[in-house]
Parts: sequence; C-alpha cells; structure tokens
Amino acid sequence: MIGTLACADRAALESGPAEGLMRWIDGKIERWETIEAPITRVWEAVSSVDRLGRVFPCVESMRSEGERTIWVLEEQSALGVSVRPRATIRIQFEKLSGIQIEEAPADGDTARIRGALEFAEREGVTKTRAAFTISIALSIPLLTVPVARPIVQKKIDDLANRFVANLRRAAR
Repeated sequence: MIGTLACADRAALESGPAEGLMRWIDGKIERWETIEAPITRVWEAVSSVDRLGRVFPCVESMRSEGERTIWVLEEQSALGVSVRPRATIRIQFEKLSGIQIEEAPADGDTARIRGALEFAEREGVTKTRAAFTISIALSIPLLTVPVARPIVQKKIDDLANRFVANLRRAAR
C-alpha cells in the first residue's frame, strides 16, 4: 500500500507539501567535532554559500534568489517512498565564528533546515559544533510515522558524518 501511495502522491511531492497528505518528520543533530586544522582553513572551506553547499553532503544543486538559497538534495528513499528534498534557507556567515541557517519556506519545499555551526580554535585545531533540525515531508500514512522517524534520523546521522568527513578533507 505504501508503494501505491507513493505513486499516487508523486505529484503532491513534486509540487510541495499539501495539508493532510504530507507528514513532516524531524531529525536532529547536535554534536561537537574536532577538525585537525586551524580555524582559518576550516572557515575558508565553508565561508560562502557555494563552498558550504559543496561541503554539505547530498546537495545536488543550489541557487540563490536574493537573500534566500534553494538547495535540492539527492533523492532519498525509505519505506517505498522516494523524495528529492528541496529546502529554501537563509544563511548568515559570522566570520571565523559560525554560520546560522534559517528556514525561508517557499512553495515546492519538501525539506526544512535550521540550525547553526559554531567554530572555536583551541591549540591549533578547530572545535566545531553542529546543531541542526532537518525536517523532511513524506507522503506516508499517519500509521507509518513511528516507523519513519528512526529511518529519517539514521539518514540525518549519516548526513552529519559525511559533512564532518567532507569538512575535514576541505580544510586540509
């Protein structure tokens, strides 16, 4: 039945969340990591919308529209449902100290990203704190939400691990 719903609701996924059809599933990241590089090299790796998009895993395409940036992420599949998350965000860069990402919802969004990266240099290495909530709109029956939550969280945990690995490579 989930596969049938996924096909029937594909138009809804592509046009964006519709009240009653889409279920927003949240995943959270909050962790500290050590990047074996000075803060200036870490900052250089993420100091613009383009650079951050290259380090952030799964970003398939991005474009800026004024103060807003639209990220389209790689297709994700679970429970017989596939979605290509799209999020509209505002990014604020605070030189050498952090990045704030806020939701800037737009029609067609199937993801929401909000949170912050913080950087602090200690003895030649950079301590990085990531605290994000990422929400994905899925066209699934209400009864499957409890099953979907841990799957979405696992995908977001994997995304965080890939981000840290990408940041370490970019800061070398």
